[in-house]
Amino acid sequence: TPKNNPLFDVVTCNAEGTKAISIQVKTRSVHNKQGWKLGVPTDSAATPGVPFVVLVNLLDDRLPEFYIYRYPEFVARVEDVFKGYIAKPKRSGEPRKDPGFRWFDEINFTDEDRSRLNYWKTIIDSLRS
Repeated sequence: TPKNNPLFDVVTCNAEGTKAISIQVKTRSVHNKQGWKLGVPTDSAATPGVPFVVLVNLLDDRLPEFYIYRYPEFVARVEDVFKGYIAKPKRSGEPRKDPGFRWFDEINFTDEDRSRLNYWKTIIDSLRS
């Protein structure tokens, strides 16, 4: 799809062409040390037909890393990270304000997030069912 398509970036289907799913892709460049910058994620009801998000981490010296999430699980993780951020006051003691976007970075990864690395089975199984 063209860059910045609002709902999805890739459509994939099974070998028979009888089932297709859309995927939203978020890419992190080689020089980006801050993580994936995201719009404010919305719930699944607001994004019908986008069952998956794939985070792509481009690396300088090896193949990219891919973290595969079901969309609702991804939204929940991003919001959990944001809630932790917003609850922590600034150094001055002032409360933080919502910047209108979200960051998601490996520093916030749980073991569950790390287990998603190159785990394409989630998407493959969805195409089989």
